[in-house]
Amino acid sequence: MIRFPRYINKGSIFKALLIFILVFSLFLFTAFVEFQREVEKKKQNLKDELLITQTNIENTITSRISKLYGLVTYIKINSYFDQDQYERFVYDVYRSRDDLVQRIFYLTDTTVTHIFPYEQYKEVIGKDLSLIQSQKDLVMYGKNNLRTVFAAPVNLVEGGDGIIVRIPVDIDGDYVGQLSIVFDYEKTLSASGVYDKGLENFISLSSVDPLTGNMYCVWSNDQNGYLDLNKVEIDFNIYDTPVFLRAISKNGFSGNSNLFYIILSTGWVISFFLAFTSYKFFETNSKLKYSKLKLQKTQTKLIDSNQALTTTVNKLLLSEQELEAKYEEIKANEEHILFLAEKDFLTGLKNRMKFSQDLEYRLKNNLSGVILLIDIDNFKDINDTIGHIYGDKVLIHIGELIKKALLENSEAYRIGGDEFIVHMEDAVNEDIINLFISKLLEYFKKYNAIDDINNYITASIGISRYPQDGSTVNELVMKSDIAMYEAKRAGKNRYCYFSIDMTDKIDEKMNVISILRKSIEEDQFKLLYQPIYDSVSKKASSFEALIRIKDSSLSPGVFIDIAEETGLIVPIGRWVLQEVFKQLQFWQDRNFDLIPVAINISPRQIRDDNLFDFIKFLLEEYEICPSLIELEITENMLLEDKDDNLKKLNKIKSLGICISLDDFGTGYSSLSYLSYMPIDKIKLDKSIKDKFLDRKDTEVIKSLISMFHGLNLKVVAEGVETEEEYIQLLSHSTDYIQGYLFSKPLNPEDAALILKTNQ
Repeated sequence: MIRFPRYINKGSIFKALLIFILVFSLFLFTAFVEFQREVEKKKQNLKDELLITQTNIENTITSRISKLYGLVTYIKINSYFDQDQYERFVYDVYRSRDDLVQRIFYLTDTTVTHIFPYEQYKEVIGKDLSLIQSQKDLVMYGKNNLRTVFAAPVNLVEGGDGIIVRIPVDIDGDYVGQLSIVFDYEKTLSASGVYDKGLENFISLSSVDPLTGNMYCVWSNDQNGYLDLNKVEIDFNIYDTPVFLRAISKNGFSGNSNLFYIILSTGWVISFFLAFTSYKFFETNSKLKYSKLKLQKTQTKLIDSNQALTTTVNKLLLSEQELEAKYEEIKANEEHILFLAEKDFLTGLKNRMKFSQDLEYRLKNNLSGVILLIDIDNFKDINDTIGHIYGDKVLIHIGELIKKALLENSEAYRIGGDEFIVHMEDAVNEDIINLFISKLLEYFKKYNAIDDINNYITASIGISRYPQDGSTVNELVMKSDIAMYEAKRAGKNRYCYFSIDMTDKIDEKMNVISILRKSIEEDQFKLLYQPIYDSVSKKASSFEALIRIKDSSLSPGVFIDIAEETGLIVPIGRWVLQEVFKQLQFWQDRNFDLIPVAINISPRQIRDDNLFDFIKFLLEEYEICPSLIELEITENMLLEDKDDNLKKLNKIKSLGICISLDDFGTGYSSLSYLSYMPIDKIKLDKSIKDKFLDRKDTEVIKSLISMFHGLNLKVVAEGVETEEEYIQLLSHSTDYIQGYLFSKPLNPEDAALILKTNQ
């Protein structure tokens, strides 16, 4: 039991209280340091979690966007591409894991011209997004500034919200369109880990509106403004758009820990004990009431207190060691995050970002090297037949084979989908490059078993060299891509070096495309009409309409194929149809004796869902009898979408229009086609006529014509130029003759003379 002296010495109390305050202040400071350490530890832990979330967000978005740069490169070369070409580029992006991508569409200028998946969203085709309030500002911003735009959430034309990244496409700085990828809002945020982090924290994901510069919220679970307090914040960019990730623990950043309470409680006990002991000591000295024994006991107690203080100091030293250990752990986590930022998550190879950094360094330092772009042939078939999980295993296996084949001073990267890059430093010797490629292709052939399944793995490889082929990363990748597609066109499973001839071919093609576009805009096409004669009566039985370009020597054999490839054949074909109907109406109004006019229809025109309605409209608008119209098709129309194309042909034929099979014998011919194609007439190509008539082996043509007649088909022989050929064909009962022997193609005025005289 503590006994206070009868007479209290105020000076002793003051001194004891001062000692209590000083000692306890030391412990308070130590507790404060521990409190702040714990707070910073919790903040750092949360920041580490946000860095991983940041990496997830960036990988979720950029890993899919990077796959589309091949399409951007292709558009720069060929801005007129069809839906099939478009789907070949975007299919793997759409079918990537987690179903994050809802759709991918391309705007020509500001109008939707391509979309995938097509059947589900084809009603969006033709919509001008610059006229839609919720879309126009971002669309016009991308067009005017040529900057990639990240925006979320965006009210979609099809309904609902989504995350949109728009990539502008330009040709030599001139805007031509933009490629947009729409991510599922909920699934993308869930895959990035934002929702999971929101279970224990108040969190917000914000971005900056590129139009106003104002910050707006992408997603947040903070309804009461807690994030205005002591938050953790990470700022980063998604392409050209700043993004902000902020969070605070729902329980706050409390610094309370076991060590904190130990320091406080120990400090209070020791401070009180020292204060009380000091008071007794001072009281004894002032009044000389305490004996020597009492003084010794006090000294012993002070020693004990000192030992307790020493123990506390040792505990503080241990805490310092713990802090150092935590610091080392944080450094290790930062190194791991850096590893994830530079590595492909699937194969472990370096990723596209790291490739760009490595190549950029060498270009800035005027070094040389070689870029090999490796694209796995027909990889889509593996995903479609066996599944994406197995497809991922194949990609991992291919990555290991590429690493195994690497030569000295070479590095491998996966830049997206089934595309890899090998960067060979200073490897300017073609023998070394070819050695690596031969080794790699041999590995693909030899080591092809995965999960007991043998895979036929081949690759097309495009090669560019620097500095001679380019001075920027994008230029070198684009030229490797051009060379790779040249390898694919040559038959796949091979390699091709980039050469200036490839760009020359592209330039020639672009020049033809420019001429075609100008001819469409300025109405520079014209039609000639070549008569087709009855072989017996020698009277004109029909015309074939042949297109030419005014004041140009450009051959239809050149520009028709390019028009078909780029899709320009559709507006050109519509012009031909309407021009023929106009001409027939002109002759009809002058009471000429009309004969049918044959019009060539390409496979792409057949795939045009509006072709039937357009022909029906022309028949009604110009009041032309359907029997005066004959459509000429080729067999390659059946190489794709055979069933759908046959339905369309039967529908057109139901109008009363005649259909002819043109160019029979040019390479695709199959007699089995004739059993189900809705045709009335066969046109023998000049090549098959020349082949057999010149060899005097006329029994082949005779048998063919006899077989066609057995199928109730009329036969036209094309390219007849001599009297001898005509006599032979007539003897084999050929129904009609077309060629320079009777007439070359005529302008409309000369064709009208034939209608008047029919000679």
